[in-house]
Amino acid sequence: MRDIQKKIMFDASLKKSLEIFLSDLGSWWPKEYTWSKEELVALKVNPTVNGFFTEIGPYGFQCDWGRIINFEEQAFTFLWQMGPDRVPEPNPDKASEVEISFSEDDGYTTMILTHRNFAKHGEKGGAYQEMMDAPEGWDYILACFVEHLLTKTP
Repeated sequence: MRDIQKKIMFDASLKKSLEIFLSDLGSWWPKEYTWSKEELVALKVNPTVNGFFTEIGPYGFQCDWGRIINFEEQAFTFLWQMGPDRVPEPNPDKASEVEISFSEDDGYTTMILTHRNFAKHGEKGGAYQEMMDAPEGWDYILACFVEHLLTKTP
């Protein structure tokens, strides 16, 4: 199975882009791509190695769906601990990886997302890779991020 790679460029500083990606996750991540949907209370990320991506829903619902395995100044990698059927996957050996890096040139920021190791999701890994590479997958998620980012930057 091949990796997915998405590259986008936008008119915002690297520092602001990375900050908004991590600290505003609950504001830009599509609610329809959460378990809580419109009842979502928060999406949070603890930006450190072994920090979690966590969904918080109504009545104390909480689910960790990613864990950071590498965190640097302009890039981070996390385990994508959601299975092909949108079921949380607590076993890190059955999780794919998402790497996100930011670079800046002449006031524009380039973000590269690489989603790899779909084979770890088992026999449905190939279909999962196709789903995440479809227009409704990472393209849509990243478009939501850029739209939110551009409303937050002058």
